[in-house]
Amino acid sequence: LDEAAHKGSQYMIVRLGQTYRSPLEDEEGEVLAHEAIYLGEAVLNVPGEPAALKITSAVREIKDGDRLLPSEGRGFQEDFQPHSPKYLNDAYIIAVVDGTGSLIGKYQIVVINKGSNDDIERGHVLAINKGSHFIRDIYEEEIMLPQRRAGLLLVFRVFEYVSYALVINSNLPIHLLDEVAVP
Repeated sequence: LDEAAHKGSQYMIVRLGQTYRSPLEDEEGEVLAHEAIYLGEAVLNVPGEPAALKITSAVREIKDGDRLLPSEGRGFQEDFQPHSPKYLNDAYIIAVVDGTGSLIGKYQIVVINKGSNDDIERGHVLAINKGSHFIRDIYEEEIMLPQRRAGLLLVFRVFEYVSYALVINSNLPIHLLDEVAVP
């Protein structure tokens, strides 16, 4: 807790989750962000060292080593206008929130490796593309198939180097490291 904390200060209780790393070869797995898993809320009852907090709500078990984040100034803007960026390069799905398998479907939340540092904004609508690949035809010749659109994302939360997006449409299987582009 910071020294300016006073009785009644509100905090979110979080646990360190996934580490989000860059999928780009030239960035060699550089850490883009760390996930904070929401556990509950607490109010400061007794400031000082040590401080005493009262847990006011919990959605998961709270353990030693979990962390506190100040709740003040952490609002969520309720409305935004869907739109698309003018350009987007080297963007990929790098994680799925609360995902249990390798497939990503409609209404799941994903993390992309682009954020405010790359001019991503709340409300951006982005396409998910399946990469081009080779197949063999009936004459055993290789043919390159073009990229295909697998679905659409709607960005709803933007951080400096990553963004959270909702899969709003899915017409092909979607996987980690699928490309994200301007529709």
